[in-house]
Amino acid sequence: MSVACSAEVFSPAAGTFEPLPRMAMQRWFHAAVATEGKVVVSGGIDPGKQFQGNAVEVYEPQSQSWVLSHAMWLTKVRAGHVAAVAAGKLYVVGGASRNVPGHASERSSQSFDLEALTWEQQLPMRVGRLGCCGAVLKMGPGAAE
Repeated sequence: MSVACSAEVFSPAAGTFEPLPRMAMQRWFHAAVATEGKVVVSGGIDPGKQFQGNAVEVYEPQSQSWVLSHAMWLTKVRAGHVAAVAAGKLYVVGGASRNVPGHASERSSQSFDLEALTWEQQLPMRVGRLGCCGAVLKMGPGAAE
């Protein structure tokens, strides 16, 4: 399998994909999420199937470049995990902490406070998940806004 360090942006108006600058690291089984006008890519496995799963890169549209964000590096190595943003925090959930496939899925989760720039352990899931996906669902008063 070919592993790339490339990314593309889709233009709905033109119906086309355009290449972005290359990321610093090749990776697969990573997670990506958009927040605050940027794209955050976390974890994953390098082409030699060796974990680099705590590395985080942030795409900055204004400078059109990827930045290795050492302040955001995961406190736990992860691949095959899911990332989501809610209430000013980046949540990273599940995945595996050893080479994928063939290893047990993680129950653990952690959140990164985008303002304080700190990680915090969250309660684990009841069942570990690997190669999962997720969504943020706003519930309660004001949910339709």
